[in-house]
Order: sequence, then C-alpha cells, then structure tokens
Amino acid sequence: MQEPSRRSSIFPFKGIIGFMKGTPNVTYTPTELTTIMQGLKIALQHNPTPIEIASDSSEVINMLQNGHLTYCPSISECRS
Repeated sequence: MQEPSRRSSIFPFKGIIGFMKGTPNVTYTPTELTTIMQGLKIALQHNPTPIEIASDSSEVINMLQNGHLTYCPSISECRS
C-alpha cells in the first residue's frame, strides 16, 4: 500500500495535536461545530495528514458526513 503524499513544510510536525475548549452553557450542536472548525484551523497550521476528528456527538458527525440545511455554512467551512 502506498503512503499518502504529505505537504512539505519548513517546520514539519510529526505527532498528535489535541484541542479542547470550554464554553458557557449554550446549545450543544453549534458549539461542537465551532470547536471542530477551530481545531481544524489549528491542525492545518501544522500540516498534518491525515487529520482525524473525534467527537462524542453522533448528530454532529452525521451532519459533517451528510450535510444539514440549518448549519450548512459551518459544515461547509469544516469541509473546506
């Protein structure tokens, strides 16, 4: 099996990046999507491939895979 191609970087990063953020009492789904989006932005700064997203929300995972009209802008940003 071939290894996936990796983007070059001046400062290559090899390892695991974790991201966690506390939030006040708000609606869970938009908060989860925002946190995933922020985590992806941090991960992309370090050029890792592949990126793995872990979430305990099956609703958010389903929306990321299949889309959702209400959260379409946030989902599109996560996918891009």
